[in-house]
Order: sequence, then structure tokens, then C-alpha cells
Amino acid sequence: MAGDGPALELDGLHKVFGDLVAVDHLDLTVPAGSFFGLVGRNGAGKTTTLRMCTALLRPDDGSVRIDGVDVWADPQEAKRRMGVMPESMDVFDRLTGAELLLYDGLLRGMDRD
Repeated sequence: MAGDGPALELDGLHKVFGDLVAVDHLDLTVPAGSFFGLVGRNGAGKTTTLRMCTALLRPDDGSVRIDGVDVWADPQEAKRRMGVMPESMDVFDRLTGAELLLYDGLLRGMDRD
């Protein structure tokens, strides 16, 4: 399916933290091969949206598709089709460089050896 449709599709993406609506039923289509930026003020929901797009945070409603693959129905395949540069690496602050490379390789289906 690679290249047959949009690179990224968000359909009704919604996330609430207590009384705060962080992302309010966002619909977005990013065509394959395009250059796209997500901009907004602090607290606008950019990071929350990206975390849901990369399966780091489950949305309360809606769906995310990467190259046609649903991020929550098949997270391993969706992650093979994306590249992510995190804002910071503190999630991985306990991993050595070799462990981080192994982790990334395993996400992409490489053998442990």
C-alpha cells in the first residue's frame, strides 16, 4: 500500500486530560511526498497529537493511519512506515547507545542478532 494514498490521516482524533480538551476531533490529511509542519502556541495540542500519531499515547476517540496502516490496529507495521525525531530523549535516558539502536531495529522488524 506504500505510496498509494496519504502519508498521514487523522480522523476525528480526540484527547482529553481531566477537564482539558487537548485535541478536539482533529481531521487532517497529509499527502505522500509533501512537506508539512504542525505549528501553534504552547498548549495547543501539537505534542499530544504527535504522540497519538506515533502510538505513544492512545486517543480517546478517532483514528490515525500512517501510509494507510492504522496505528492502533497494527502498531508495529505503522512504526515501520514512519520516522520520528523526539523533542527530547529522556524516555530513553536509561538506555546505552547500543541498546537504543537495538530498540529501534527491533521496532523495524530486524533480528536481535
